[in-house]
Amino acid sequence: MTRLLLLLTFFAHLGFAQNPTQTIRGVIRDKKTKQPLPGATIVVLNSTPTIGVSTNENGVFELKKVPTGRVRLQSQFIGYQPFTSEDIILLSTKEPYLEIELSEGSIAVDEVVIRKKKNAFEPVNELSVVSTRSFTVDETERVAAGVNDPGRVAL
Repeated sequence: MTRLLLLLTFFAHLGFAQNPTQTIRGVIRDKKTKQPLPGATIVVLNSTPTIGVSTNENGVFELKKVPTGRVRLQSQFIGYQPFTSEDIILLSTKEPYLEIELSEGSIAVDEVVIRKKKNAFEPVNELSVVSTRSFTVDETERVAAGVNDPGRVAL
């Protein structure tokens, strides 16, 4: 009888060792148009292992097995500013439903370099400066009996 009681006490202790989890559901939309954003990502910050999902074609997401307690979420989508939520108190008794709205953003680029195209009449080979001349495709069409034949044009 005492062995049975010890065995039950041991297994009861294992039952309390499980950490409660909860599911977070919601939708991610554009702030101005209120249109859903399919493919937006949402991640639970400071969770190990990382918990995150992408939204479906209706902008709906479902984060499963999130540990209860204070939770901070971050959502991102290309062309939009990232959104980081305030701490959400996640209880094991109530499943939260979030409606997240992302604002359009811009991407900062360091610099854009525009270079001039080489002149078509400049020689391709830099070593043969005196006796070379380049010609364009348009010039091959203008030469009589050239018929798009660069060999005849070169003659």
